[in-house]
Amino acid sequence: MRQSRMIYTPLALAFLAYLFWRDHERLVANLSEVAPGLVGVIFLLVALGHLCIGLSSHLLLRSLDHKPGLGLVLSIHINRLPARYLPGGIWQTVTRALDFSAKGLPKATILRLVLLEMGISVCLAAVIGGAVLLWMSGNGTAPVFGLVALIGAVGLIVGPRLTGMLGKDVTSMSGATYLASVGSFSLVWVLYGSAFALFAAQMVPGIDWARAIGIYLISWLAGFLAFFAPQGIGVFEVTSSYLLTGTLASGLVTSMFAFRALTIVADLCVWLIFRVWRWLTCTRSGDTDQPQPSKGNQCNEKI
Repeated sequence: MRQSRMIYTPLALAFLAYLFWRDHERLVANLSEVAPGLVGVIFLLVALGHLCIGLSSHLLLRSLDHKPGLGLVLSIHINRLPARYLPGGIWQTVTRALDFSAKGLPKATILRLVLLEMGISVCLAAVIGGAVLLWMSGNGTAPVFGLVALIGAVGLIVGPRLTGMLGKDVTSMSGATYLASVGSFSLVWVLYGSAFALFAAQMVPGIDWARAIGIYLISWLAGFLAFFAPQGIGVFEVTSSYLLTGTLASGLVTSMFAFRALTIVADLCVWLIFRVWRWLTCTRSGDTDQPQPSKGNQCNEKI
């Protein structure tokens, strides 16, 4: 198991390097139109989003009566960020599950955590994105977005009960802490949607901020549901371009690919900062980067 956990990060980094090398000319041309200060704000919003993701997972585990600690949950999430971009789109989830298993969490709890995390992200995207576009769209498309929001709301309500049917060993769930986790992930979508809105305003001047957030979430949802497209690549870009302008202008679609590249770089920067911080703190304490586990010292723990 340890060997399988070690291979995902270098594979992901190699795959990302290939993608950037293959499309670097197109990406540089589009990103050159974005102000450096704006890029910094987008990076900050993405980084804050990861903190909220870690908090949401931490609260979910607390609702299931498991308390590994926010620091550990967040460390595992950030340390496995590169695996998110491996073909298939599931490898960050897989490696996080392996990490939690290595920390002694029951398999039933890990399965329920993964399902709840996925359900919350999908259902919240549907609720927030559908509600915003229902509010701001014309009569022709409003019923569609209203239905999307309704389905998402139902999913948030029944999700804990459905995942509680996994087996007799699954513990009961704290409703209040579950709601806190949902609230934390709502902040994730607001932060990511705001990053998209800032970028979209450069490409489509005058776009309404709230509408841009709704478009981001519905486009993300379309990409998630397109199982044939890893990480929704292509589907997100086409959907967001169409919802922004009502057309499929190739230049705007390409710009949306540039936004994806920005978020990937932001993710890798967060991961790199974490790895450097971990190395510095562990070196200062006299420990090597990844020795054998030792109780009470996180530097000595294999993450």
